[in-house]
Amino acid sequence: MNYTASLFVSLISLALLASCGGGSGERSEKITTPQPTVPTPPVVDAIFTEDNAGDIAIWSTVLTEASINAADIIEQEIIWFHHAPENILISL
Repeated sequence: MNYTASLFVSLISLALLASCGGGSGERSEKITTPQPTVPTPPVVDAIFTEDNAGDIAIWSTVLTEASINAADIIEQEIIWFHHAPENILISL
C-alpha cells in the first residue's frame, strides 16, 4: 500500500470512529465526583490555658530567637561563600 492509500484509509477510519460518537448508549449508573474531606480544626481552648500560658510565651520567644539566629548564620555563610576565592571548591 502506498502513502496516499494509507493516508486515505486512516482518514476514513478516523471519520468512522468520530461519527459513531464512541458511545455505547446511555449509562445506567450515575457518575459522582469524589468530594474532599474537610479536616476539623483543633480545639484552641484546650491548647491555651491559664496554667500553660507562661510556658507558651517562653517557647514562642525561644523559637523566634532561634529562627533569627539561624537566619543570621545562613546569611553569614552566604556572604562568606560569595566573597570566597574562586578556586575554593577545587580539590587538592
